[in-house]
Amino acid sequence: MKLAKLLTPALLLLTPLGAHADLTTDPDYYHTSTWQPANSWHFPVWQGFHHAWKREILGVPINHRVSLLRSFVEGDGNSATAKMGQKTGVDGNHMKPALFYSTVRTGGGIERWTTTAQVKWTDRIDQGTYPTAKSLMRVKVDLPQALDPSKTLVVGLQGIDVASKCDPNKQPLSQPCNSDGAWPINFSVSITECDARSYQQNYRGPSCFLNVEYDRAWTPGKGGVEFGDSDLGITKPLNQRLDYDINVKLAAYWGESRVIYATGEQVNTSRRRLYDHIPMQLLPIAGAIGEPAKSATVITGLSFKLQNLPKVTSLWDWVVYDTEHVGRYLTTLAFHAGNPADWSQLTSRAGVWSPANVVNSNVDASLTTRVVTFNDAWSVTPGVARGSLCINSSPAAPLFSYWRKCYKGGPLGRHQDNDSVSIP
Repeated sequence: MKLAKLLTPALLLLTPLGAHADLTTDPDYYHTSTWQPANSWHFPVWQGFHHAWKREILGVPINHRVSLLRSFVEGDGNSATAKMGQKTGVDGNHMKPALFYSTVRTGGGIERWTTTAQVKWTDRIDQGTYPTAKSLMRVKVDLPQALDPSKTLVVGLQGIDVASKCDPNKQPLSQPCNSDGAWPINFSVSITECDARSYQQNYRGPSCFLNVEYDRAWTPGKGGVEFGDSDLGITKPLNQRLDYDINVKLAAYWGESRVIYATGEQVNTSRRRLYDHIPMQLLPIAGAIGEPAKSATVITGLSFKLQNLPKVTSLWDWVVYDTEHVGRYLTTLAFHAGNPADWSQLTSRAGVWSPANVVNSNVDASLTTRVVTFNDAWSVTPGVARGSLCINSSPAAPLFSYWRKCYKGGPLGRHQDNDSVSIP
């Protein structure tokens, strides 16, 4: 048995937890809404998000599980809206989420269509030494039948809406739901292999593949602090099953090569520590582009994966004991890209961050993009929509950290876990 050092209540709150499940390849439910023709003269292009919880205790940021991650654009022209949202596990917090976009105004020489793909499933924790739940979904997205295969085609993300929920009826009686949240260890969403050729050429018709991966695992200390192998301490139960409902917004653009031109996919990858700042990188563009002022960066995929360091510090080993659990509480998620700064470079940022009140970890993160030039564009204007989220603590929150500062007319705003902002 290892001895635990005494911690302040604030530090007890801020240490991590986790979970484990079977690999799934078929969703319980999958549906793609009918592709709808959309405005091709005045439209937004989603370019990612930055979400960071702001509350602190004794100067230390509060970290959370993830049960809702929402960032997408819907609508066109003067009725476009940025949708943003995120939920905590059980404790209260607040943030000013940012959604990045570019507004494209053209002569209408392209065709543009939009749709939403919905994937739902329930995972299951395995019973290994360090339990993990792993889910991998790969579903075919048929493209609009009106698509002309001889034209240039680009399919990109218009945003994501990721929600998890714990159903009490799916948990063991001895392990009731503690939160709808997950401690993610591996998360990715991408649209790939988009092909407008005929059945005879690709054997599957004009289509793409939507790939969604979501793995979760207990954090060191099982959500709090373990006192060695004595079964004593402050920990949180691990939900044996979680239900997922993921909606991915998609936009397809196509036209003659003289009107629309796109580079191949470029993957911005990085490896850093969880404690490290998430850098904004200036990257060379993979291939030639048209005029930079008429070009927009389209996101086709994003991902992050946490991996334990080969050796944690002896302090954490004393405090939380089971440092082999790889899940983590998170404070910041940042995945966004800018338009070309010139003919050869663009900015990109990808990663997650937590402060040193959780066990450190390696983080592999990526953002996959294509640069699209709209040759008849009148303007391509980047912008940032900023929302306001404020969440009061639930009754399950610890008494020493219970927090209720979200109310109408207050400095942090009313209690809400999602917000909508009009964009030009």
